[in-house]
Amino acid sequence: MSTQPVSADLNEPLLAGASQSSISYHYDIGRDIYAMILDPMLVYSAACWDGAASLEDAQQAKLNYHLDAAGVGAGSRLLDIGCGWGGLIRAASARGISHATGLTLSEDQYDYVKALALPEVNIHLTSYENFPAKRPYDAAISIGAFEHFVKPGMSQAERLRIYEKFFQQVARWLKPGGKLSLQTIYWADIDPAYAEQIVPVDVFPESDLPLLSEIFAASRMTFEPTAMTASADDYVRTLKEWLRRLRAHRAEIEASPRGPELVKFFEDYFRT
Repeated sequence: MSTQPVSADLNEPLLAGASQSSISYHYDIGRDIYAMILDPMLVYSAACWDGAASLEDAQQAKLNYHLDAAGVGAGSRLLDIGCGWGGLIRAASARGISHATGLTLSEDQYDYVKALALPEVNIHLTSYENFPAKRPYDAAISIGAFEHFVKPGMSQAERLRIYEKFFQQVARWLKPGGKLSLQTIYWADIDPAYAEQIVPVDVFPESDLPLLSEIFAASRMTFEPTAMTASADDYVRTLKEWLRRLRAHRAEIEASPRGPELVKFFEDYFRT
């Protein structure tokens, strides 16, 4: 997506979607657990399996896809919205960027990325809604955060308002012609009332998936779509690989505090 000029109110203090405590419920349960399930870069979103022989290769391909789509290269200033454990920022740093900013609501992710001490990288424990950007960016990337921006039960008007504000804020933070690359799970064609019933809120509290139509409707005044790639197979294969690794480390995980509970938690999620 490429930007168009826009103005936006950046002073709304409350989070419209998942609260920090809800994000912590899922992401701050122990990085050692995630390290047994994910790839070495701790990338926690659907990989790109086209031609990849391993999860590691598939996740690197996914990161490269987004960096290329957003035009990130030597000298770029990058904003990573929902930076996770820093996999994208590390991949961007290897390209010789001049600066990267990562946003997360997970204390564990914040501590981990900060401890990496990557040059010219700033990490903020904050939502995009409250981020005080001081200089414009060449590119913005958001992977796996959009699913947390609205709560179940919101009207479509409320949802669209929140999504519109997200795109407006990102457009304001980008230089003219700057690009946003966005990855999210979405509903393509489903009754919203039925979708609300089957979203796994016990896994991701206070979170709801967008409709594809909502993404395009909310972004149309601020971004011009330039490309879209969709692959449910990539998500399914990623879940299967996470489940395989979870079961391979079952004994180690079950020996940890809350171990049996966490095994059940992730098995229920990965089998959805």
